[in-house]
Amino acid sequence: MSSYFIQQIKPLSAVDKGLYLVILHADVVPPHLGLIYEQKYFSLTVNGQTLGDDVVVLEKLILRKQIKTLFFKLTEKQNILGKIKKVFEEKNRVEGEITCLYPIKMLFSELYADTIASARFIYEVLPELYMSNNVKAVFHSNMENEIIDDTFAFQKYTMDDILSRIQSYETDGVC
Repeated sequence: MSSYFIQQIKPLSAVDKGLYLVILHADVVPPHLGLIYEQKYFSLTVNGQTLGDDVVVLEKLILRKQIKTLFFKLTEKQNILGKIKKVFEEKNRVEGEITCLYPIKMLFSELYADTIASARFIYEVLPELYMSNNVKAVFHSNMENEIIDDTFAFQKYTMDDILSRIQSYETDGVC
């Protein structure tokens, strides 16, 4: 499998206010995706929706479990909380080809570039965000050994990888 290179990554000191794309388990194929807006966390999983949990809960989980995580601080968009809630409430849970990327790509297609709506993987979304100058900074947590010269080689994956992971979560009852 090939890689997508993410550059200019800095250690995360704190999640400030604003909009962040979050890649949890960035070293695992496939990773999990979420969104932080104004210090509220949104995500779609096999177990259901996370609709605005305090980011402190996520930060504690990342620290406690040493989850390798990337945070993409994106161009500031005002008054989008309603839009975020709407896209994350649209689907009850991850299943089939409705993945954790679905609400994120639908929101980003409205905010940044309509071409993002057709993306199937986060490594197809990131170039669109970079080309439209909407990535302000990239931060990491727990990835000191994976990042070399401020660059991380993000492993590309397939829809079969995603479906296999979803099935394993459904079978094991974890997410």
